[in-house]
Amino acid sequence: MSASLTPGMTEERLISGLGQKIRVKVRRGSGVPLVLCNGIGASLEVLDPLVAQLDPDTTVVRFDVPGTGASPDSAMPYGFPYLAAVLGRLLKKVGIRDMVDVLGVSWGGALAQQFAFQHPHRCRRLILVSTGTGLMMVPGRPRVLAKMVTPRRFIDHNYAAAIAGDLYGGTARTDPSLVNHLFDRQRMAGSRVDTCISCSPARYGPAFSRCR
Repeated sequence: MSASLTPGMTEERLISGLGQKIRVKVRRGSGVPLVLCNGIGASLEVLDPLVAQLDPDTTVVRFDVPGTGASPDSAMPYGFPYLAAVLGRLLKKVGIRDMVDVLGVSWGGALAQQFAFQHPHRCRRLILVSTGTGLMMVPGRPRVLAKMVTPRRFIDHNYAAAIAGDLYGGTARTDPSLVNHLFDRQRMAGSRVDTCISCSPARYGPAFSRCR
């Protein structure tokens, strides 16, 4: 970590890297930094409750992928190898050049695995949360998977709350209003979730450029 950065400080800024501008939020601490890769369509604010429970002395890095939260859309489609390279560049620009622990949630689990694959010398630990490991994984129940193939849960917050128990389990089963609360946090933070960032044409192609 750069010696000019103060432990305990939190900074948030747009950082350019490999043709993208990425919103990055860093809580400075000590030891091995923890990098958080979020689920699809979610801004970094969704991870606020998790970060609040972590050791306050832990350096935590969060970011919005292109077209999510406060990161501008990508001019071109992108895949996980490219995003893993962008993440590596971002870490260097915030002064983190040594090993990190990487945690990936849902869609972010694929990005975390790709980062570990491309940067094995920089990844000390890989933590996967509610995600898949590729072709050899045990598939989910068809009834649940059917609820994930539509972007409706990113547009209709009431629908997202209604299916939260099936998708996420845990306290979402008994208090689905938590999901609505997280979407509200995104909107208050300036996320473009109401314009359906999950349907970004850069990510899914022109067929998804408008929500109908």
